[in-house]
Amino acid sequence: MSDDAIHELLGFVDPSGLGMGFLVPIFRSLTTNAPDVQLIDAEGLIAGFEPYEAPEPSIIQGPSISRTIGDPAVAAFSFSTGDVVVDADQAGRDLLASRFDDPKLAGRPTVAMELATHLRRPDLRIGKAREAHDRMARTSRKVADDWRDLGILTTEVRRAFSAATGDDAAAADLVVRIRMDVVEILGLDPGASGSRRASVITACEQALDLLAPIVPRPAAGWRFGWPPPPRRLRGDVDADVLLASERAKRIFARDAPLAIPSLRLFDLDHPAATDRRQDPSVPTFVVRDTVSRRSPIPPGSHAIDLGVPKRRSRDAVTGGVTLVPTNGMGSGKSADRHQLAGVRLAIAAELDRRRADISPTADRTLILRARGNGPLATDQALATLYDKAWAFGLAPWRSLLIAPTGGSDDDDGPRGVAEVLFAGSRRLKGELCDDLLAASNGTLAILVDDEPREPADEERNRIALAFLLERQGWVVDRGPDLPPDVMTVRGGHWTFELRTTPGSSADETESTYPPDVELGELRRLVVTSNATAASILKRLRQEPTLEVNVRDLVALRADEATPLTLVAAHLSRMVTALKSRSRGQYLGMVTREALRSGGEDAFGTRALADLLGRPGIGSDVQLSLRSATMKGGALFAEVRVSRDDSSQDDPIGSYRLIVEPKAVHVTGIALPGAS
Repeated sequence: MSDDAIHELLGFVDPSGLGMGFLVPIFRSLTTNAPDVQLIDAEGLIAGFEPYEAPEPSIIQGPSISRTIGDPAVAAFSFSTGDVVVDADQAGRDLLASRFDDPKLAGRPTVAMELATHLRRPDLRIGKAREAHDRMARTSRKVADDWRDLGILTTEVRRAFSAATGDDAAAADLVVRIRMDVVEILGLDPGASGSRRASVITACEQALDLLAPIVPRPAAGWRFGWPPPPRRLRGDVDADVLLASERAKRIFARDAPLAIPSLRLFDLDHPAATDRRQDPSVPTFVVRDTVSRRSPIPPGSHAIDLGVPKRRSRDAVTGGVTLVPTNGMGSGKSADRHQLAGVRLAIAAELDRRRADISPTADRTLILRARGNGPLATDQALATLYDKAWAFGLAPWRSLLIAPTGGSDDDDGPRGVAEVLFAGSRRLKGELCDDLLAASNGTLAILVDDEPREPADEERNRIALAFLLERQGWVVDRGPDLPPDVMTVRGGHWTFELRTTPGSSADETESTYPPDVELGELRRLVVTSNATAASILKRLRQEPTLEVNVRDLVALRADEATPLTLVAAHLSRMVTALKSRSRGQYLGMVTREALRSGGEDAFGTRALADLLGRPGIGSDVQLSLRSATMKGGALFAEVRVSRDDSSQDDPIGSYRLIVEPKAVHVTGIALPGAS
């Protein structure tokens, strides 16, 4: 919307929720009374207004200011909660500039860079960029240099080229990287004239002079190179794969329908592999395991490491590393097929990334896959990927999200699950990844930075979970009276306390009985991202708190959910017909919930209660799922009862559980003594 009506400032919205950085000014039109945001032109003037689409924004109060089209834009910077400086005139701009060295910005160079950009002080911006680069380099020089080249140098080159030529479209295509003393320039039309190239070089020189505090000028000066555009990787050979371990050779020897047609395989020590290393036009991958990680690999190769080491260590790989975790199946054909799918997807993602000319997320990434079912399949897959990354100790949003080409980046706007959980992550869509995701029944995948989480990531996780619940209608309270990791969540039928840090729990003495807890009365949850039947039982024996994963929260609607909704969700994911002490005791716990309300079959419920009252549930006496089906908001589960020394084909009894949001029922009891 763009009109010349007068708009009054309502206040500001904090888009990050962190209380630091620039806020979004919210205006109210005197004609429509609807919340609007300003559109700003290159001169810093208001070019128009458009509706603010976020639902029910939390407004931070601001001064009384009126604006119309053509007036100077309003800005606001928050140094901390309650400490906001409004830039609406020269006095505000001067005050903001005077606080550039405020101690509250200490240790936050990227936030200070945003402030310097707003103040149009490139000298201050580059000074903070050097601080940010130095901080990143302590962890990874490659990540720091990629950030410098793509986030700072390329931006400055584009700005200088656009100012000199007026060609914003051509400027947006430029990508500049530094390799030793060579400045590589990508994105210029191969048929560009000499004068056009000279304009780009001039823009690069101006940007490099500005960046001298970060990247000093070589003694002999800069050399400029024009690398050819990436070769379209769909010819005779997409890539060479060097197998550096016996395990790698074994999994590629399996007959599986997950292939990239143009891969060429060599043993790392085979003479033919030596020749292939000399061809830089063909990407090279080296598949390694724990033992062969110590062996040298060809320079520029991309390593694919089987398994995730318990201790993170760096090696001399210059072409990046992708870690492919196991799925917990141990060894054998099934485990090999699973890991082969992960290796091929990792290769496809790297090839598609190069084809799309997307910079790597990090020098070491972990590839994770997930698929969902039903109408919320994509949301479930996204939440499962989030859980997996968090369980590995990583920050899920520092990732490259691999999505099908036909899908949307965000199916339901700024509060979609992808945006809530993976805000800031980039998207990778490509033909090779499409083929492999479809072949392996994968819905989505991510390449997540293998660097461990930082303390600040805990707060971002809490914000993401709060947004996730709010998008499903819950009212979330993170008031000052609550601990930082706790929020109160209110819905139509249930109010609960949600904790986001699992904490440590005492060692559990092995129990032969299911925990005796009223599941329908639970009022406390803790998000662990790694909740299993065993961990849920252990915590319930210690405190009345239910462990959940993020994927449990995706479909948790405020107008219908109760504690039993989460109990049913976990039951529905249990592997059917699989004997397990923890699964058996979980089924026993849910069955006890049903027996509290009795049932029409008095003999049957008495026999079942007698069974659950004996020691050995989950060991001497096994309870296992035969089937689990969701119908009309309720879970229908067929439970088999067997002895530990009997097979699933020879059960001693069975019954049915019906888990509804407000109650659990047991029917169809067929046990000795039930009639």
